[in-house]
Amino acid sequence: MFERIDGMRTIEFGTPGASREKLVNLILHGNKRATAGLLISDYEAEGEPVEHAGELLAIVDNDGKHVGTMKVTRAEILRFADVPDEFALAEAEGVELADSEVVAIGSGISRDDVFEIIICARPTTNKDETEIVAKTFQETLRAS
Repeated sequence: MFERIDGMRTIEFGTPGASREKLVNLILHGNKRATAGLLISDYEAEGEPVEHAGELLAIVDNDGKHVGTMKVTRAEILRFADVPDEFALAEAEGVELADSEVVAIGSGISRDDVFEIIICARPTTNKDETEIVAKTFQETLRAS
């Protein structure tokens, strides 16, 4: 089950440490407005429903402290193969997509690399068929 703060489900980004710190900063400064997770391990295994438009989530930092509140604008379950390029771009900052291949500014990143970003490098057997929860959001306020 997801932790709760002030009645809201919490949301953690990346893995604890530098990754989480970077992602939370991107969100709090308005540079990241999409995220994704695996349906089976992030929701079904936790016994949690998928977020819904309008739901408020408590953004937490490395210490589990509430640092901001985000409002979900859209949440949907998609096969990875059906993730639109514009969503993958919003999810993987600094990446441009072309012809189902991803090219990072200054270096090559494949679509598989974007998949690894989306699932935080957790193993899976069939990437294209893997169901993910794709969410877009807006940060509504910083916690004080």
